[in-house]
Parts: sequence; C-alpha cells; structure tokens
Amino acid sequence: MTTSRLSRPIGAFTRNFNAHERRLVVQVAVIGLVVWAVTFALKTAVHWVFDTVIVGVEGLPILAL
Repeated sequence: MTTSRLSRPIGAFTRNFNAHERRLVVQVAVIGLVVWAVTFALKTAVHWVFDTVIVGVEGLPILAL
C-alpha cells in the first residue's frame, strides 16, 4: 500500500468537489494566507514603529514633552 494516511482523507475530501469547486477552495486558501501575511506584517510594523518612537521620545529633554 503506497498511499499515506494523510492522502486517503484528502482524496476522499477532494472527490466531493468538481474542478470548479476545488479551484475556489484553493483560491480561498491562498487569499486567506495573503490576508494573514499582510495583517501580521502590519501588526509587527506598528509595534516596531511604536517602540522606535518611544525610544526617540525618551531621549528628548523633559521640557519638550
């Protein structure tokens, strides 16, 4: 038996969809991954910029605050 334990459920799952539906499932997965990546990058950038600004503000004289 050459099929892995993972390929059997995936094969059974994909047999329930026609070619158009499989394409839509892949499209949704790719779009979801791209949205997650952009959101994660923006979240990380906001935290980095905030930390950088705080370090800069801490270096200013007290009267500038």
